[in-house]
Amino acid sequence: MILKKRTPDYSKKDFVAALRKAGISSGQTVLCHSNIGFFGIPSEGNNRGTADRIVLEGFLDVIGKSGTLIVPTFTYSFCKNETFDPDLSQSTCGPWSEYVRTQSAARRSLDPLFSVAAIGKKSIELTDNMPCECFGEGSFWERFLLANGVICNLNVWAISTFVHYIEKKINVPYRYDKLFHGKIYVAGKISRSTAVYFCQDGSNDATRTSTDLFDQIAFSSGLAIKVPVGRGYITKMTARDTAKLIEETIIKKPYFLIEAGKKSRAPRLLRPARKSRILLKRNASMKDIIKILSPSIRDIISDGFDSSLDALAGLIPMGISEYSTGTKTSNSIIPEKWICHEAFLETCEGKKVLDYNNSPLHVMSYSKSFIGEVSREELFRHLKVHKRNPLAVPYCSALNEHIWGLCCSQVVKSKLNSKSYKVCIKTEHSFGLLKVGEVIVPGESDQNILLFAHLDHPAQANDGLSGVVVGIEVIRRLMDGPKPKYTIIFLIVNEGIGLSAWLTDHNNILKKTQTALALDMLGLDYPHVLEHSQKNTLWGELAFNAVKSVDAKAVNVGPTKKDYEQHESREIHVHFPIHSLYRHAAPDGQVKGVPFPQHHTSDDNASLISEKSLATSALIVQRILNVWNNKKQGKASQPSSGEK
Repeated sequence: MILKKRTPDYSKKDFVAALRKAGISSGQTVLCHSNIGFFGIPSEGNNRGTADRIVLEGFLDVIGKSGTLIVPTFTYSFCKNETFDPDLSQSTCGPWSEYVRTQSAARRSLDPLFSVAAIGKKSIELTDNMPCECFGEGSFWERFLLANGVICNLNVWAISTFVHYIEKKINVPYRYDKLFHGKIYVAGKISRSTAVYFCQDGSNDATRTSTDLFDQIAFSSGLAIKVPVGRGYITKMTARDTAKLIEETIIKKPYFLIEAGKKSRAPRLLRPARKSRILLKRNASMKDIIKILSPSIRDIISDGFDSSLDALAGLIPMGISEYSTGTKTSNSIIPEKWICHEAFLETCEGKKVLDYNNSPLHVMSYSKSFIGEVSREELFRHLKVHKRNPLAVPYCSALNEHIWGLCCSQVVKSKLNSKSYKVCIKTEHSFGLLKVGEVIVPGESDQNILLFAHLDHPAQANDGLSGVVVGIEVIRRLMDGPKPKYTIIFLIVNEGIGLSAWLTDHNNILKKTQTALALDMLGLDYPHVLEHSQKNTLWGELAFNAVKSVDAKAVNVGPTKKDYEQHESREIHVHFPIHSLYRHAAPDGQVKGVPFPQHHTSDDNASLISEKSLATSALIVQRILNVWNNKKQGKASQPSSGEK
């Protein structure tokens, strides 16, 4: 049997003619998504390299030296916890984009998620000095629009990644900003960096991008042109027409760019919560509150956090502010909600070694999903242990790191001697609401003093939760006593991100804030530490006098990395001093290292907590507020009738 030689499907001449027929011309700035294999066999030679070459040459012949060709060279490096190297990180956008990227004339943007490679007159201005926001102001996509760019796709739909820039500009509700941390390798040096991706909820199929309706409207309106080449085709549409189509259509059909739009319905963005009701007696003691809430799984945005906050809201009059995923704060971005459905480590014979059901600390908070068999060496790269406590399981977080991880004690790890193990981690990252509890005790003046404590960190008792219960007890006493001079505002937050969100949202209140005090780690019998601010030291001096009046071993220290003020003042310019009150196990007043031995471990549980220590700390906070309310006296006041 004699096989006939296949007739070529197209030539470079055919491709050039098709480009010109579509309206591509000299001097244009052209963005191209591609799948050139569908053109078939070029007459110049039946191999991949030939096809790559003639398509690139065809573009450059048509746009000339005054034009610019851009191809997407996306890597999503930070999404995959990979270091981004602009010279070596390969494009995930097909062989031809990788071919263009490797040309000596190509310049690549330093975007660890959505890089592009450009050849031509505007290659530098389109790719240099990229902002951290992939689709924000100053991004390649904005520059492409301002350059009157043209989208010319090869054997793919008329739509382009450019639409996400327009969606960001419009601020569509089904996408949100997501923060990524990672490393970039440039000129022989590795540096830490961040990237902000305006993404869809990966757990929600209804918000997945759909090209069908866009293409129908684009071609039927004549805004997009389709020209055949060989066995395939090219499409052409300008960036301005793309933006115009989206901006006009989205008014009548707000979801036409996603799967939900094909069914003419709005997607459910916020899924039903799976909260379990936690009951607290209204007169519950501080220790009782900790006993009930400390086992709860209180990740930053989670059903466990919400259930705990709801329980606390039943003790005192509390308002709850909500901030949706993707909301920008003064120094960060509200993350996604995180749920762990199931997680365990087992031998290849099926014997369980670790199980999330036994302790939520066995999985890194915000770990991504992973299911598979791994070698012992690979497992150990993802298995965290506590450095100092061989019997405890550490609390670890993968927030913004986008990795999978498990945690165990040193003792358990030392017994893992098999060659391989089975890992199962089923988690979900989704659109959610970060919540902040707010309690207000009206004063004689609308000038205010802020108290705040963080409720997050799963299955922890002294860390975070002890500060919350002390704050609640102080508020109870204030509500039962005489009206204070200043209005007192107590916030229950999610670490720094919750505080930052509330501060960013309440600039009107901040203008009347005199000072603030953070409460944390107050349940153990260690000396108190007052970490004072660099601003208006009189507030700090008065506060420390109040602390010393109760705890003779108390220590006064300057601001450290723990100081919230250093983080919050960058963008919103907090004008008032922020202090921190906590207890520290360090001897001789040298405050360094971990604040207590069980910090961030499975040993930080309710059995550690002393009701007496909580009560003493509550008394100290009361005295601080008393002396602040009588600031003109310049000295600590005696306990008021409201002190207990």
